[in-house]
Amino acid sequence: MIDVSWTIRGLREALAAETVRPVDLAEMALSRANGNRSHNTYLWQDPEWTLAEAMRAGSMPRGDGGPFDDAATRFGACPFH
Repeated sequence: MIDVSWTIRGLREALAAETVRPVDLAEMALSRANGNRSHNTYLWQDPEWTLAEAMRAGSMPRGDGGPFDDAATRFGACPFH
């Protein structure tokens, strides 16, 4: 199991430090969907798209700068749709 903080800040720090990969986080999130007693994941879910986006994010070139030293803006690496 991946041991990271599930806040945006914690995830950005872990991704910038390369202690976790985007695809690892996507796989973990997908495995937990509907895992509670009432199985109430109400959000749209497309595992193939999610994993493809995680692979794309993981293949992006790294840089320097930004609040997490990953050359991304504050929410630049977060796929909000």
